[in-house]
Amino acid sequence: MKKSILIILSLFLGFSCGLQKQANYGLLNDECILSNFNETSVKELENLILFLDNKLLEKTNTKDLGMIYKSFSRELVETSSVSNQKTINLISQNELEELISKLSDDTFSEVWYYEYGYDYLTKDTLSVFLNINMTGKYFKCLLQFSENNNELKEYINIVLEDGFVGPSLNATFPFFAQTLDFLYPMNRLFFAVHFYSLIYEKDFKSEIE
Repeated sequence: MKKSILIILSLFLGFSCGLQKQANYGLLNDECILSNFNETSVKELENLILFLDNKLLEKTNTKDLGMIYKSFSRELVETSSVSNQKTINLISQNELEELISKLSDDTFSEVWYYEYGYDYLTKDTLSVFLNINMTGKYFKCLLQFSENNNELKEYINIVLEDGFVGPSLNATFPFFAQTLDFLYPMNRLFFAVHFYSLIYEKDFKSEIE
């Protein structure tokens, strides 16, 4: 009888631990995200992750997200320059614009801001880019999350030193990404936000039409 009780108790504890471990992989369980974003914004952030998850799953036969993301990171590393990363035909500009347009203004402004490219001679505005808002709640949570993540900490240190997310960091971003545990949605959120920033480029004329 005692043996049976011990077996049942062991199974219960094992099941409970499994649930706890599984729960730790949920974006909703990130303390900083929960305390800084409302439920609607959290869902919008999760959609940023799910969109890229699904795009990567479509191009492979495996369902192992960790392996898929690491493989894609290597694919980015193998490109010869930042601009060449845009030749990886994973997400079209139209698809990305549609995804971004589904974010509420509050969520968008806590993650990104629009940056504009100019013609140095005419001073005309030519292009619209995404850049990460270093004063927003997303970066605040990324900063906190990096405290126990050496790879992200190195990325954060470069951003803080430069004062913005610039071309040099874009070039080294895939190298940071290869070392991450992509089973954690927070790591995938980091990857998605930076990757979307990297490939987003809209003609300014279409912005004002």
